[in-house]
Amino acid sequence: MKYVISDLHFNHANVIAMDHRPFSDVNEMNATLIENWNKVVLPKDEVYILGDLSFGSAEEVTSIIKQLKGRKYLIRGNHDYFLNDETFDTTQFEWIKDLSHFKENHIQYQLCHYPILEYNGYFSDHCFLYGHVHNNRQKYFQRLMSPNAVNVGASMIGYKPISVAEIEKIITAQWQAKLESVYKLKNQLIPDTNEMSLDEIDFSQYDKSVSQDTIVNIVTNILENVEDDELLETALDTVPAPQLQKARLNAMLS
Repeated sequence: MKYVISDLHFNHANVIAMDHRPFSDVNEMNATLIENWNKVVLPKDEVYILGDLSFGSAEEVTSIIKQLKGRKYLIRGNHDYFLNDETFDTTQFEWIKDLSHFKENHIQYQLCHYPILEYNGYFSDHCFLYGHVHNNRQKYFQRLMSPNAVNVGASMIGYKPISVAEIEKIITAQWQAKLESVYKLKNQLIPDTNEMSLDEIDFSQYDKSVSQDTIVNIVTNILENVEDDELLETALDTVPAPQLQKARLNAMLS
């Protein structure tokens, strides 16, 4: 099974206050992170670490890695200073890269330590996993990033690696939330007394694909019926670019 996690920050005292982590000190944090990891990861599992593994020395990082189950892959983070130490044994990881990707359950995942607005495969419905921003400005990044993007920073996912199956559920929920917001936007711009109210719609019944198609249909309707270009530009600011692009094409062809 594949797991992903970012920004563990072993041996980093300041991150406890910065992330409001529920640990009294570095020793408790390190011990809990190791315990959490080994409760979910089996020796044959693959774990993709999306950067900022540890602030520790090469020796301290080696000690921690040896306690963690699974085959480990590392995406470089900006705080992985131990990689600059020539004595560090990089073979403890299957590989070390700046960017990578994998395919699971017919879904392509792009991996990077940093959030990227339009990553490779963005318009091909690839999913994107990132860290770096921890739990800061959550609403800002949720608005800015695609529903296909998931922040897998440790402070966002319960301080333990998250499986790809769990990530799929998060992505589906994010598309459902995006559909709800677009439906609400449509009702504000084009009120229709014959349509169901938000309270009557169970958005949890929409899978990712249906949510995407429904967003395209709603946005197409908005483009065909709202003539104020300035209002449209502001209103559609949070619609994912691929769906907005399809809606614009539909509106042009209608």
